[in-house]
Amino acid sequence: MAWLLTFALAVQISLYFNTISPARDAVRTFQTVEALRIASTWEPLIASNDYPVFPFLLYLLDALCRHSVQASSSIVWAQKAQILSSGFLVLSVIPLYYLLQFLYQKKVSVYAGFLFLSLPAVASLGMEGLSDSCHLLGWLLCLMWVGYFFRLSGEVSHGLPIKNVSINDETSKQAILYFLLAGIAAGITALLRIEGLFLLAGVTFSFLCLYCSKYLSNNKIPIISIGKIAAFLLPACLLLGGWIAWSGKVTPKHPLPMWLVGQLTEDRPAFSESMELEKRTFFGENFNFSQKETVESSRRFGLLAAMEMLLTEWGEATLGIWGILGILGTIGVRKHLRFAFDRLLFFLVLGFLGCTWLFVAKMGYLSTRHLVVPLVLSLGAMVVGLQMVSRFLGRIIHTLILRWKGFAFRGRVYPDRNLASGQITTGVIFGLLLFVQIGLVLKPLHSNQKGHVECGIWLREHGAENAIVLDTVGLTSLYSDLQTKGYHEAKDIFQRNQLDYVVLEARELAYDSPRARTLSWVLSQGAEHMETFPKSPMNNNLEIKRKVLLYRWNRQKWAANLQQDALERQNSLLGERNSRELRR
Repeated sequence: MAWLLTFALAVQISLYFNTISPARDAVRTFQTVEALRIASTWEPLIASNDYPVFPFLLYLLDALCRHSVQASSSIVWAQKAQILSSGFLVLSVIPLYYLLQFLYQKKVSVYAGFLFLSLPAVASLGMEGLSDSCHLLGWLLCLMWVGYFFRLSGEVSHGLPIKNVSINDETSKQAILYFLLAGIAAGITALLRIEGLFLLAGVTFSFLCLYCSKYLSNNKIPIISIGKIAAFLLPACLLLGGWIAWSGKVTPKHPLPMWLVGQLTEDRPAFSESMELEKRTFFGENFNFSQKETVESSRRFGLLAAMEMLLTEWGEATLGIWGILGILGTIGVRKHLRFAFDRLLFFLVLGFLGCTWLFVAKMGYLSTRHLVVPLVLSLGAMVVGLQMVSRFLGRIIHTLILRWKGFAFRGRVYPDRNLASGQITTGVIFGLLLFVQIGLVLKPLHSNQKGHVECGIWLREHGAENAIVLDTVGLTSLYSDLQTKGYHEAKDIFQRNQLDYVVLEARELAYDSPRARTLSWVLSQGAEHMETFPKSPMNNNLEIKRKVLLYRWNRQKWAANLQQDALERQNSLLGERNSRELRR
């Protein structure tokens, strides 16, 4: 375990120095925490559409840093979120190690632990600054405690199961404690991501099907088993129900199903019908201030498209070879499915992938990090698949060595040598794959966001203290320490002329779309281009860096141009009216 934790820390520290910035999706969480710090109340957390646990933990870390670190050396938001995410990812190694020992031999747990943080799809979670690593830790803790219960009943394939334990024994109290701990972990997980609800429902349903069925077949009422289900559901329901009741999410305005899938739209500022930009047209089309560029949308809907995306992302997450080895390992361990805990995890992985398939078919979007949970739960099967291939190769190598040394291989069996050859081959192949994967993990992460980082640092060093920045992406807010507005507020900011800088990507002006034409016109009327980031030359060996443009907003120029434009439009309307009167 000490080696696994050391390896996990080493990977995360190395990855920290190769990460340009956290994920874009983390910006909304940072804005929520920043609002919490300014308001000194919980209202911003309640009003936001984020799941509450991760922003709350980030707020606690921010408060700790502010009290323990001098203001001049304060840690920026990106670093705080990355420290929190990577910490949870490192801790996830502990429950993963013990969980896999209920399913496989100890060697498999060790190999899977090293594989855990050498896969880029998993290792990068620590630097994303998102709740995914905390959510993964909740899954593993919940399933580990459930595994301890099944161990008491002798329903695990490994892990020194305790035999001949009566359900009415004093171990029932210990089993209830395990289910209470699992329920707490499941409840917290459900407050991190929507997949936590599947964990809650999946464990309950699987327990009913796999464990209580033997009591129902004997015409006995599984009172004690139902009590354990209640012990699992009670803390989870209290956590979920308490948050929903306190936040008031179950209202006609905030229905529960909409909140659970995170589809609530953020409140937008109301606009007066008399405001000029509301009624303006540009070359015959209305102004477009939509938050995202629809031209670059890659969403695809339908079951077939969803299956293609699922297989593609699964192949990328497993690097292809581990996906194949996982299939072989699943076939190889099918004999263990007679144990209740093995079947429970098998059904959870299949159910998770099935629900993901249906969800993607409806939403048209899938990211590799959405498949991390089934990926991690399949690590043991992948290692077993590697062992199967290695044993096969080991037997071939052993036979070739015997013949090379001149021995007559007359059907004699050398089990010890075959076993040793298989173990050595497993270690060699795993070591080579681990070396390749570490190289992939340590590639610069989010290198296409370097321009946003440099722009944010420039604004922190050269921008006015009370400057207002409009950022179409929002990443500069992590480094500028300035008041930054999202593009969903752009129309209100332009109309009120309360702005100092505009930050956007160059590609946003290059599209042939109403949004791009609107942006180009607004910038031409009220902004002056200042800088382009990143300033360092592009490296073709890295991801393509998106150029970031920084504009200084000129309030006087914008007001004068709007006034001049209004006069020209008024004169044009008067001219058209006079022309119609003359024709009459």
